[in-house]
Amino acid sequence: MLGSTSASRLRDLERLAPNAALTVTAWNERSYDDLASGRLDVAIMSADNPPGTLQCERLFTEEYVCMVAADHPVRGRRLSLDTYLAYRHAVIDIMNGSQPSIDQPLAGQRMRRRVGYLTPFLGSAAFAVARTSMILTAPRRLAERYRSFVPVRILAPPREIGDFAYSLLWHKRLETSLAHAWLRARIKELAKEVFSKSRVSA
Repeated sequence: MLGSTSASRLRDLERLAPNAALTVTAWNERSYDDLASGRLDVAIMSADNPPGTLQCERLFTEEYVCMVAADHPVRGRRLSLDTYLAYRHAVIDIMNGSQPSIDQPLAGQRMRRRVGYLTPFLGSAAFAVARTSMILTAPRRLAERYRSFVPVRILAPPREIGDFAYSLLWHKRLETSLAHAWLRARIKELAKEVFSKSRVSA
């Protein structure tokens, strides 16, 4: 959720909570423990089965698309699963070298992608596929942003790859904290604004 909307919200945070400090970190295998211990106040992620000590509230649902080079040999508007698996992939390293919401459903069908480039950075992956025959699977909102300045095409993914939800997570002990409730409300407000704008422009 980057861009002018976020910049505006940061100005609001500076004005309304001048003593607050915002630190953004990448999700990793220790993040659930960091929420439990208080090292993290909130997490925004795709969470299927969070620990029972955490509260989880859905923010919005996102769909995946596939990014390929503008001159990529594949044609049509949607990739079949066979075509999708035939090419190597630029993979965003979300956790343990994979994108769980993509790779776990494939693993359940005893299938896996061939990784040609692994990176934690979407921008790096987008530029990689623009110059190769690799495929990048990414959230639509982010892919649309990169298409404006990276020579790529956006295709629908195989039907086997479904949508996923971004959720807001926090520890239950913070449920009655007024300051934390205020922070959660600001995050939900921003998510709603970004989601509504994306739907209008889609």
